[in-house]
Amino acid sequence: MWRKGVILLFVALAASVVARADAMSQDTVRQTKTTYDPIDYTAVSRHLQLAAQPTFWQRLTTRLRRPLFEDNPATNFRTTGRLGVRYAAETNFSLTGVLAGEYSTAVGDVTTPMSALSLTMDVSLSGYYGFYLSGDTYLPRGKDRLTYAVSTSSMPVRFWGLGYDAGLNNVRTKYVNKATDADVRYLRELVRGLWIGGTVEYDFAEGTSFDAVGEEYLAAANQKNHSFSSFGVGLMAVYDRRNAKVNTTDGVYLSLHTQMRPKRFSNIDSNLLHIEAVADYYSSLWQGGVVAVDLYANLWSSATPWIMWPSVGGSNRMRGYYYGRYSDRKMLSGQVELRQHIYGPIGCAVWGGAAKVFPSFKTFDFKNILPNYGLGVRVALGDGTSLRVDYGFGRRSNELIININEAF
Repeated sequence: MWRKGVILLFVALAASVVARADAMSQDTVRQTKTTYDPIDYTAVSRHLQLAAQPTFWQRLTTRLRRPLFEDNPATNFRTTGRLGVRYAAETNFSLTGVLAGEYSTAVGDVTTPMSALSLTMDVSLSGYYGFYLSGDTYLPRGKDRLTYAVSTSSMPVRFWGLGYDAGLNNVRTKYVNKATDADVRYLRELVRGLWIGGTVEYDFAEGTSFDAVGEEYLAAANQKNHSFSSFGVGLMAVYDRRNAKVNTTDGVYLSLHTQMRPKRFSNIDSNLLHIEAVADYYSSLWQGGVVAVDLYANLWSSATPWIMWPSVGGSNRMRGYYYGRYSDRKMLSGQVELRQHIYGPIGCAVWGGAAKVFPSFKTFDFKNILPNYGLGVRVALGDGTSLRVDYGFGRRSNELIININEAF
């Protein structure tokens, strides 16, 4: 009898435990239901819309890629317009507008390349402005090409004097450089990639707003005149086997331009000889990696006026030097650049180079060679163009450059 009582006691205790567990579970469920917050679908929708919006950088690159306007591609003449911002030490930040056109001189003839022209307008708060018209016109069958460039500009520039020693040691001053140029070249393709022809060029250049220090610098170099005009005729040979004219990744480009400027057609007392040579080489090294080599010579005769002398620096060669700080009658330069694609539209570049300015080959030596090196970032904008941001270093000099496409 007592065994039955013990069993009944255990059954009662078990029932009590189960009942209490059910009650706790129900309380938990009720409590969970009580503290549950319904989904705010409006807030979720708002967050999804914000996440779907493009970033500032995406909006910027889209705007740079998009033309201001574009004509109907069915017409023979198509135009596009773009706005952009560039930066260089010589011009500071400048607003750039480009109106570009493309057309064919032989509609329906696929052997004739498309001809192109562009009008560029630059304006800067520094006082710089420039207007540039350039183009290439291919005649039917594409074996004859007319290249032209017309420009006018006014630029406040820094001035250290003339020659290597002046650029290295003098205190800088400034003046205003005003220039108007017109250059026409007619070339014929003899064999694939080899073009030979003649050139005609007119130049007017004037230096104004010199202070007393600037006048002393000119007098020290026996250069007293401020204004010059000259007319030249020449011969040119070009060998071009690049896979693209912009942002090249493979190929060779060679050019030689010799020009005579008779004193009879200028306000200069002597006949002038000018030789300009370029040798560029491009090759792919590995996935996304390209090496580019540029060799350059710009040689003028000894009687050439100071304002026409070649200078180290600028946005393309010897980046990192202020253009015009080191100048003389002759200049030689070379640079090697490694370009590497990183991810998506992003790439980078590093380069090294050297240059020398000198008055004549009789005095040429390997002293006073100007070194150059730097690095940069590339951002593809689409349509075969890219944003280029470079920072270059040189002797007592460093500069930031913001521009489009590769330097060479």
